[in-house]
Amino acid sequence: MPFCVKRVRVWNDREELVAEIVDNHQSQRRIDFGVVLSTRSLRIEVEHPSALVPAALLEVRCYGG
Repeated sequence: MPFCVKRVRVWNDREELVAEIVDNHQSQRRIDFGVVLSTRSLRIEVEHPSALVPAALLEVRCYGG
């Protein structure tokens, strides 16, 4: 999909990279950390799909384990 964000990075409150998606082509993604992640905040970086298409993040859901 040409409008999908190609790369996503998720950082915790200690500036540690906790998840990364590269070469994405899906409009909806689920990230399972595999372990319970204890953090006060998450920072999500998305990369523009192309020079003519802005990056967009429409929804984030977080669930406790």
